[in-house]
Amino acid sequence: MEIKILLTKIAHSQNFRHGMLYSLFSFLNNGISFILVLILARFLFPSDYGQLNLFNTFVTFLNIIITLSTASFVAVSFFSKNKEALKEIITIVIGVSAIITAIISFLFLCFPVKISHVIGVDIKYLWFGLLVCFFMVFNSLNLDIWRLEEKPLIYGIYSLSFALCNFGLTFWLVVSEHIGWSGRVYAWFILGFIYFIISSFVLYKRRYLSLNKPSRSLIKETFLFALPLLPHNASFWMKQGMDRYILNSFYDTTIVGYFSFSMNMAAIITMIATAFNATNSVYSFKILSKNDSVGLRKLFLQANIMTIVFFIVCIAVVVFSFCLITFFLPKYNSSIPFIIPLCIGAFFQCIYYLWVNYIIFYKKTNKLMTITLGTAILQIALSIWLTRFSPLNTAWVSMSISAVTFILVYITSRNILNKQEISKALRN
Repeated sequence: MEIKILLTKIAHSQNFRHGMLYSLFSFLNNGISFILVLILARFLFPSDYGQLNLFNTFVTFLNIIITLSTASFVAVSFFSKNKEALKEIITIVIGVSAIITAIISFLFLCFPVKISHVIGVDIKYLWFGLLVCFFMVFNSLNLDIWRLEEKPLIYGIYSLSFALCNFGLTFWLVVSEHIGWSGRVYAWFILGFIYFIISSFVLYKRRYLSLNKPSRSLIKETFLFALPLLPHNASFWMKQGMDRYILNSFYDTTIVGYFSFSMNMAAIITMIATAFNATNSVYSFKILSKNDSVGLRKLFLQANIMTIVFFIVCIAVVVFSFCLITFFLPKYNSSIPFIIPLCIGAFFQCIYYLWVNYIIFYKKTNKLMTITLGTAILQIALSIWLTRFSPLNTAWVSMSISAVTFILVYITSRNILNKQEISKALRN
């Protein structure tokens, strides 16, 4: 009966309604992105698809380092600091992004051939990727603030408009104009610039952009929180991005294409978890800030329910991927062996999201960094050792490390909650 009451409360809560809206828009956005993935797979050879994913991997890395994780402090501080402090934090984020962009630009100018050779992508596309990452900092800040303000409608409309424009422009350049995988890069750059202008204007009108110099104490507080998150965030790129480069070093871009296609199928699972976490993280931070025992019990019950949901989604995606490749994309038949281990790994990534927010809220980012960076280094070492024997080993290593990462995060989260005496409050 008590569980039934909790389920009823969850269904009628604002968090649940907002979660449904976020999930709806995420479903639409990711659905558009997924269709685009299929179109690119249909019109690009596996080798070209692999080249595009090497570019995407590089951009993902830039997205991680360009703010040095300072943007994460905006979400954590939103409910505990006033707007003036938030404006100063945003100024720090933008300032750091500009400095990192300038440093990487200098490296591009000094070592264009070497950098291009190491990454496996022509330097002109790397310039496009760098600018896109800087533009998207403003876009991400804008969306994060709407999310934290619990405005899912405007958040969804804005993000959906980007997804639709991205789809249309990419389709035109790749399919109609036959530009190839570089058409995806051009589309991303054009839209990144347009939405950079729009986001800057919106942030300014809403008085979140400020020319005030941040205080030294706030700068110190921001970096003390953010810097341990940098290797933590980089660890996910190390786990997935380095796999592609390791495969490319032992084999070729065709194998990278097969692996990347399977990763995109598995990403359907993590997309759902990311959409859920977009609203659940805000709700979790609210509950934890109040030390609300009833709310915490809801979070634990919710975690159990969502674990079952993610497992069902994992099975559905595996079946869907097998059918899709077998009947509609036979040239990607070599991707099939990668599907099961990568989807299981995505499942562990999903349930990781259910517990990592506790570590972040209590600012135990050093512990999180130790877990994620340590497992990332272990994955790279195992991949380098085992990939030479079979490309499939890369997928099984990825799955195993995802499981280990979740287990360690779960244990750490429970230990933190026990130290905060939350478990005692739940028992009373």
